[in-house]
Amino acid sequence: MTRPLRKPLRMLAVAALLLAPLAPGPAAAASGSLADGYVIYEHARPVPDLPFKQRLDGMIRDVSLKDFAGKVVVLNFWATWCPPCVAEMPSLDRLQGDLGGEGIVVVALSEDRGGFAVVDPFYAGKGLSTLARYSDPDGRLARHFGIKVMPTTILIGPDGIPVGEIEGGAEWDSPEAKRLLQALKKH
Repeated sequence: MTRPLRKPLRMLAVAALLLAPLAPGPAAAASGSLADGYVIYEHARPVPDLPFKQRLDGMIRDVSLKDFAGKVVVLNFWATWCPPCVAEMPSLDRLQGDLGGEGIVVVALSEDRGGFAVVDPFYAGKGLSTLARYSDPDGRLARHFGIKVMPTTILIGPDGIPVGEIEGGAEWDSPEAKRLLQALKKH
């Protein structure tokens, strides 16, 4: 069952931020604007309570998107074998470092079938230090969201309602992305 977004002003705020002009810079030049390819959902359902894996302090535990209630979630579906995903991961790591303690969390969810046996060496090799490690090796969450392209990033509001998505890589630590996420926090 789909339902209208509970906060229609959120769509306007997101649209305004995405369409705001950017000062030219290396982030915009490298990946284009977030507005390129970003789809704002007109109707959305609350996030599912499907479990996926998190490695934390050497332990693996089940978590779900419901565990992030009250936060803006940058849910990124990626894989180590995907060149645009690999290129995007450092910006997600920097974003988590910059805004992670401010009611925003990056959930970079690996779709690698090998799970943490593949993810852990990848993180170490790329020097990713602020992103938590998440894995969806059976692809249940990706199937639920109908992910067809990697990377795909879905933005979820603090109320647990997905706001929109972008297929392909983006510079998530750009001023544009940070403005968008800060606006989602307020709506």
